[in-house]
Amino acid sequence: MAATKKDYLKVLLETKDFQQKNHVLNLGEEVKNALTKLTQLLTRKESINQQLDEIKAKIRIYHALFEKRPNVISSSVTQEYGYIEELKKSITDLNIKLAEVRTEKHAKHPDVILLTKKLTVLQTELKEEYANYQLTARDLEVLENNLAASEAAFKAVNTDIQNFEMVLAAYPGKIYQNSQQNLQLATTQSNYSKLLATLHEIGVAEAMTLSDIRMVETATVKSIDKPDSPSKVLNAFIGGFLGLFFGVFLAFFVDHFDDSIRTAEDIRKSNLTYFGSIIKFKTKTNPLIINKNPKSPIYESYRTIRNGIKFATVDTPIKSIIITSPTANEGKSITCANLGISMAKDGKNVLIIDCDLREPSLHDLFKINNNSGLTTLLANEKKLPEVIQASPVDGLNILTSGPIPPDPGFLLESEKMQRIFSECVEKFDYLLFDTPPILEAQDATVLARQTDACLLLLEAGKTTFQMLSHSIENFNQANIQISGVILNKFKP
Repeated sequence: MAATKKDYLKVLLETKDFQQKNHVLNLGEEVKNALTKLTQLLTRKESINQQLDEIKAKIRIYHALFEKRPNVISSSVTQEYGYIEELKKSITDLNIKLAEVRTEKHAKHPDVILLTKKLTVLQTELKEEYANYQLTARDLEVLENNLAASEAAFKAVNTDIQNFEMVLAAYPGKIYQNSQQNLQLATTQSNYSKLLATLHEIGVAEAMTLSDIRMVETATVKSIDKPDSPSKVLNAFIGGFLGLFFGVFLAFFVDHFDDSIRTAEDIRKSNLTYFGSIIKFKTKTNPLIINKNPKSPIYESYRTIRNGIKFATVDTPIKSIIITSPTANEGKSITCANLGISMAKDGKNVLIIDCDLREPSLHDLFKINNNSGLTTLLANEKKLPEVIQASPVDGLNILTSGPIPPDPGFLLESEKMQRIFSECVEKFDYLLFDTPPILEAQDATVLARQTDACLLLLEAGKTTFQMLSHSIENFNQANIQISGVILNKFKP
């Protein structure tokens, strides 16, 4: 027994000395960690190598940009800046078109002047793009510093990889020695454990005597039909209470952090005039109210808004109205069309003008062509009666946007637009202007300076108080007062 214990303790001590000398506890885990670290280092080496290639490529491009004049930069150098090539191509195409127009028209013709202005704008933008990509000595110095730092990191990673490869090369010998010692330890431990078990059995046999246990009380068996736990009634009560509590808490939480405008009371908090609400209805087939029942709720919604506009002012009747919204897809174009239908049904001569020269939609709503329209008038290609189109409703006329121009804001601010506006005011009882969203373009503020009223359309459950605040701020900066607010897609 003593010899077996001595052998076991000797092997155990040798195993401990081996682990302390080689600084190992679990060779399998350490090999796995070393391989993982080596994989990470190789991945980092590949990443740094890609970074070096990108920096070197940029330095070559920047050197070429720095040495050459802006107007002779080759296409291979500007290949990374495709917008410069697009501008150069646009200038070339515009020069060709201008030369063709000059052969047929005099120098003061509007088409020649318009093309010349476009050419000047593109040439100015090309010069600005060239100026943006001119490399300074400071930019080059920063790139070269980044290159030096990346090369130093690449060298350090290579050194770490070599060190880990040397560490991994030493593991096979350590694993062999450790296996031998573990085998000896397992053998001596098994022998020692068997001897201890035998001694225990002998001790139990020697100490075994007659039992002195006596019965104090007879055990009782409880019915399995009535368990002490769980209590179904108590658990049902607790579950119902917690479900009700968390449901009410979640409802209050969602309502507290909901910043969207949903009711007329929300609009009145902003001190704005409330013209009415348009209830939510399906618009998949036909969103217009041409064939709607005059007694239907949706038809009545537009009649209420129409009457609100009519009686908004007594001394100076409202004739020209712009309709806009904070963001896109809130229903301003459909509202503009249906409000025009409601006015025409009231016996008025109405003209709807699509001034959303970025994403026009009135021609799709009324299913009419858009080959000519407002932009055609502004380009002096046709007269007003030639571009106005009739609608299926008596008294309602449509002036579509026409072909989309490159600079819509410039056209709406022109003197020609003011003359068109004056001519339309004399011929029609009401003018309705469909304009782009106020938070995406300033076209609405440009037109609002000429019109009698400005209506802001808000979508219930989508437009937030923050959007409304930004819209009011945009109009205030242009010194324009919002005449009233319409709540769209309202759910009673």
